[in-house]
Amino acid sequence: MISEVDGSFPNREKNLLRVAYQLTNHSHRDIISTARLLLGKADPKIQSIYNSRLNNDGSPLQFCISASQHGQSLRILGDPRSDITNTKIRHRYALLALYNLMKASADASLRRAVETTLECNLPDDTNGYPALKAGTLWLGAPISDAKGIAVYLNGRWGTPCQQWERVNHWLDKLIPAHESRVEVLTKLPKYAVIASVGFEGADDKHLRYKIYFRLTGAVDLRKLGVDLFRSEPFLKFLELTIADHEISSTGVVFCIGLSAATGEIIDAKIDLCGHCLAPIIDNWTTLLETLSYQIKLPLSETFMLAVHQQHSDIAFLGCGVKNDGSVRLNLYLKGRE
Repeated sequence: MISEVDGSFPNREKNLLRVAYQLTNHSHRDIISTARLLLGKADPKIQSIYNSRLNNDGSPLQFCISASQHGQSLRILGDPRSDITNTKIRHRYALLALYNLMKASADASLRRAVETTLECNLPDDTNGYPALKAGTLWLGAPISDAKGIAVYLNGRWGTPCQQWERVNHWLDKLIPAHESRVEVLTKLPKYAVIASVGFEGADDKHLRYKIYFRLTGAVDLRKLGVDLFRSEPFLKFLELTIADHEISSTGVVFCIGLSAATGEIIDAKIDLCGHCLAPIIDNWTTLLETLSYQIKLPLSETFMLAVHQQHSDIAFLGCGVKNDGSVRLNLYLKGRE
């Protein structure tokens, strides 16, 4: 059991790791070591009180199950050193966690992506921006021996205009100016603000740059310029989850992914807050079964069981579509007290 192996995590985080252990065939030591790496927890004797926006409830860990036509993947997301209240010190230790994660799970070819992403998207002095008091970056890694990391930087600081200027400057330094990217990043600033930016991948040849954003008001998705947001799987997903209900704009996060090789927009995603969906969804099992049928995506027993765990709650439910037509569902869990 997780509780018998490691006493360094508060109950909520320990409960989430227990769920990850119960739902996977990975050892508790693998799960704990991945969580420690993401949180930057060096001393196993220290219990911490966290202040994170990862789940909007203070908890700094997520367990993600992603289902696609190619199978299922499992990973943990963490907000490193969110137990530290000083913004500058917290950022310093978050960077240390990032570089330790790179040593453990990333190819050396990612160094340019990391350094340029940090340089273009964070200020020299993190103390000067209230939005960064909630932390500067989140990290993700698979629960396996497979290489690969995810890095997401807080993009909410500065004015909306400054946010989009940073994004364009960052991408101009790293990827070709594909016409799909140029068109979309001309339209999006009229309707959205940046939530975060980052990348996912194992090396520089298999890398996706990510832009996460929230809409500033009601808008026809056609105006965003991203055809994938009007694809049938997306429309089915929104119809079956939100339907005619209204949920707060803070509970809906859009994302586009861009190819490091071509600069083209190659996928799009929408994540819905589990807390916002809870009053709407009568039966999670029925919802997932209907989604599985409607978007033609088989879901594993693990995926179905994950929505009914005693020690976790649903943080987000997401749907992603690639430009080759393939679909994925992402389920993000957070620990319960």
